[in-house]
Amino acid sequence: QHVLCGPQFTELAKQQVPLVVPIPEYVMGEELGNAGETQRTCCNRNSPELIMEHTSFIFLRLENDQLPVDVADFLENARRGGRARVAMTFSSMPVDKESMLKLAIDVCEKCWPGVNAQGLGAGHQGQPSDIAAASSGHRCRRPAVIVMMKTDGVSPDTICRSAEDQQKVRTLIEERRLLVCPGAPFHALFKEIEVAILHGGAGVTSEAMVAGVPVITSGILLMDQRFWAKRVHDLGMGPQAMAIDDLVRPADERNSIEALVQKALERDTEEELLERGGLGGGGGGGGGGAAAAAAL
Repeated sequence: QHVLCGPQFTELAKQQVPLVVPIPEYVMGEELGNAGETQRTCCNRNSPELIMEHTSFIFLRLENDQLPVDVADFLENARRGGRARVAMTFSSMPVDKESMLKLAIDVCEKCWPGVNAQGLGAGHQGQPSDIAAASSGHRCRRPAVIVMMKTDGVSPDTICRSAEDQQKVRTLIEERRLLVCPGAPFHALFKEIEVAILHGGAGVTSEAMVAGVPVITSGILLMDQRFWAKRVHDLGMGPQAMAIDDLVRPADERNSIEALVQKALERDTEEELLERGGLGGGGGGGGGGAAAAAAL
């Protein structure tokens, strides 16, 4: 609430200068959505009301904002293979790259989306085989994961310190179940994936909301990243935020990355995401609006 209680807001209100906020009011939440009244209550009841206009999401789109060829090919291969697609990015946040790869390995190796619901035949150690899952026609093979991070020209496997993890990264890349790339336009990418693991930034979280993609928020969780993580949870788009160290080494298996991703995949099929249309209102993921938020 106190974010609106500074001399700049008082002056803006006094001069009747409106603020245009390119985020839907219901996404911001009641406390910040009614910012004018909040500012008056917090500062001085007799102060003029801050004029704040909320719009739908507004993004800067460029004509060349298309998926890189390697990313598009990776996603298409995963789709043909019946694999769910998961993307991970922590943007410029100082998150350990080895930790990111460890999370990706766990998702690739331990998730079986759709298995419980489909009741497929068991494979090794009581789990369905990839072959059985593929022949069923359902999206229930182990996921494919895109990790967006800069590797500074080194092979991704060398980022890992253990020989075992290095071999796992090499194998997953060779099997086209793991792709490490510098990045991709979020609005183009999020239309093609089913779960996003993000750092809680306003821009990337908004893109996920528009696309209707379930979000797992982690990283170092600074400042407004905690606010956006809370809004994701309050809107039913994902679990509560977890610091990166807690996600890599969870105290409870229910909070492991594979458990969180699997839960999101079992809850949100492609058909449900298309039907829901995101929290759009004009950003590119359909006009979900308040009805979409209510559905979430």
